[in-house]
Amino acid sequence: MSDERRRCQAKTQSGSQCKNSAVYGSTYCRTHQDQPEPTPVPTKTVKAPDSPPSDTDVRSEIERFKAFILGK
Repeated sequence: MSDERRRCQAKTQSGSQCKNSAVYGSTYCRTHQDQPEPTPVPTKTVKAPDSPPSDTDVRSEIERFKAFILGK
C-alpha cells in the first residue's frame, strides 16, 4: 500500500488532509472514524459593480465628503 492510501482521508478544519494513519480496514484514523464529514464553509463572493462610477458621481461624492469634513 502506498503512504497516501494509509493516511486518514478526513479533512481538517483548515481544509488540509489529516496526518494520522488510517485504522486497518478503514480509510479514517481513530479520531475521524465515527465523525461525519465536515460541511465545507461557503466562500464569500463580492459582486463587482455593473459599471464604474461616472465622473459626476465621483465629483458629487467628493463634494459631500468636503461638506461633511467642513461641517456644512
